[in-house]
Amino acid sequence: MKKITASVLALMCLFGCNESPEKQNASLNFDPTEIETDPLVVENLEKFQDKKFGFFVHWGVYSQWGAVASWPLIKNFEDTREVGPAFAERDHDFDRYFEDYYNLNKTFNPQKFDPEQWANAAKSAGMKYFIMVTKHHDGFCLFDTKQTDFSTTGEDCPFHTNKEANITKVLFDAFRDKGISVGTYFSKPDWSNKDYWAPEFPITDHSVNYDPREYPEKWNNFKEFTYKQIQELMTEYGPIDILWLDGAQVLPVANQDIDMDRIAKMARKNQPGLIVVDRLAGGRHENYMSPEGLHHLPEKPLPKPWELCMSLGEGWSHRINDKFKSSNEIIDILIEVVAKGGNLLLDVGPPASGEIPEAALQSMEKIGGWLKVNGEGIYETRSFDYFKENEQIYYTRSKDGNTIYALCLDWPGNSLELTKVIPNTGSTIQLLGSDQDLEWTYENELLTIETPDKLRNSLNQDLQQAYVFQIEGSPAKTLEAIKVKSVNMPQEDTYLFDDKYIFSLESSTPAAKIYYTLDGTEPSEKSKVYTEPITIDESTTIKAFAQQQGYADSPKLSKDVIKVKKPVQVSLEYKWNNVGGNLSTDVLVDFNRGSIDYSSGDWLGFEGNDFNTTLDLGTETSIHKISVGFLKNVFESVFVPDSVNFHISNDGKHYELAGTVKHQISPFAMEVYVKDYVLDSINHTARYLKIEGINIKTCPHPHFNSGGKAWLYVDEIIIE
Repeated sequence: MKKITASVLALMCLFGCNESPEKQNASLNFDPTEIETDPLVVENLEKFQDKKFGFFVHWGVYSQWGAVASWPLIKNFEDTREVGPAFAERDHDFDRYFEDYYNLNKTFNPQKFDPEQWANAAKSAGMKYFIMVTKHHDGFCLFDTKQTDFSTTGEDCPFHTNKEANITKVLFDAFRDKGISVGTYFSKPDWSNKDYWAPEFPITDHSVNYDPREYPEKWNNFKEFTYKQIQELMTEYGPIDILWLDGAQVLPVANQDIDMDRIAKMARKNQPGLIVVDRLAGGRHENYMSPEGLHHLPEKPLPKPWELCMSLGEGWSHRINDKFKSSNEIIDILIEVVAKGGNLLLDVGPPASGEIPEAALQSMEKIGGWLKVNGEGIYETRSFDYFKENEQIYYTRSKDGNTIYALCLDWPGNSLELTKVIPNTGSTIQLLGSDQDLEWTYENELLTIETPDKLRNSLNQDLQQAYVFQIEGSPAKTLEAIKVKSVNMPQEDTYLFDDKYIFSLESSTPAAKIYYTLDGTEPSEKSKVYTEPITIDESTTIKAFAQQQGYADSPKLSKDVIKVKKPVQVSLEYKWNNVGGNLSTDVLVDFNRGSIDYSSGDWLGFEGNDFNTTLDLGTETSIHKISVGFLKNVFESVFVPDSVNFHISNDGKHYELAGTVKHQISPFAMEVYVKDYVLDSINHTARYLKIEGINIKTCPHPHFNSGGKAWLYVDEIIIE
């Protein structure tokens, strides 16, 4: 039966438990009881949140090839080797590529490297802190480590005789001289280290290639190596603000305990108040969260300090003929990130020669020009009660709460209309970059600011990338979102039904008027007004909003309510074997979607076995879409299937394959979510369905239960 470890992380689903994993990020899960309480760290986290904009640099031996950093060294990551010409030049021979990659230290000799240029570029961009990749997963060190010769100061590297060979030190000195605080990115895994990728074992993935439980001496050697390298960085490079650790597979639950308690204690002894970011790991050593890339930009403010890391170019490291994002694009992203309470860490990958590319410098300088005038609405701000008005207008507030900033991605036209702000009586409103007091009115909970074209035309071109209005005022009262509640289903928050669905629309403000539509159109004051429970008998999209005098309108609700076909009988080839109260096959079709809590009683669990079920609909029925949900919780050896097969039949004996759904999901990603396997556009008539979810059978190395049986947890089959 299932093993449960005491070290399992308590995780929290911030964006809704049934969101797709593309909208989630492991670092967005955390245990709120493990927020840092060290007063110096708390103080530094406040200062970190003041800075808002940081500079990130990926630079190493891979820059000589214009290649992806480190990841091409994993054999089954074929696509990463297609970046840059090196793989094709080696006739697509992986072994040659691997060997030559690990000889690139012998040609790394950046003659145009100038720490002052890097620091000046960050200063001109308005960046307030700097994170340097001192060592990526390949193990090449850009600092003077005594633990390995695979570094810029190692004798095999021609750059080792240069006065600036200790790249990390000269960069940190240059940035601190410009008033920019510094942090060190450090990869916990090190693929060059024989005690991580042991030469006597095959390399199958990005993780350690042996079981540390079977070779504790080897693992302890690696732990000590890692500790000493971090100790060097914490003792020989001046004041360090952030220790930014990457490589989330190095975790106790993955049987790779690097002893973060010991590392953090040593680091803070040498760097009091140090912010530690054991990213994607959760727990008390992840002082702030670090979602990666625009696809993981949170949808709303997070309950913990956070930072979006993303690249100015096409990848983290240098690309041949790289294309850099415009200053306008970065400013828009910065505004959205800051409005949601985060920082933006913007990466540039210099070429092997060592200089920041001219195109990147131009973009950075334009960002800095905008920030010189508009930084008041960015730096040292905090999230406003409402982080945005619409898709073009975001809000921040001063730390004392007296000043509100409306940040507009586009010029609002002749007037700017805001519903989230109540201006102070007799106060002045200005556009940053102009000393003109703007005319404004506040009537019927609507703030209207006059913005004539001549005001916009008075600004220089850099300032016209986005517009920041300074308002003295307070947050408007806004109605809370409407809730849809089922009247006739077993659970009021169920949005699946098989006959009729009777629902109510409820506002937390009883006197509010609710406008709604059922045809997919956007509701307005001309739409129907909700007065009593509504009955529907077809799949419907409910859209609604609430309105009341003295309040801003509620957010608009959009909820899909789906009519499904409930089978008369559900049978299983393999019996479920998780422990839960009153479990039966009805769990699979009870209109109640399972949460991310595997022990909730909403899931049928299968240890080591496939999930094979047959459903009898009672009569031949037209079928258009089938969906089945699986839980992923690698901390509990619960994995989603490699694939799911859907079969249909009219007689229950002869089945034909209707389709197969596969998802390329790594079993090593430390994430917890619900994933739906959906087969749509079927358009067949059938009485019987058969669904086969293929278990990965054995918990893969290096998970804590590696070698044991992997689980499938299944809930809610939806047939439309």
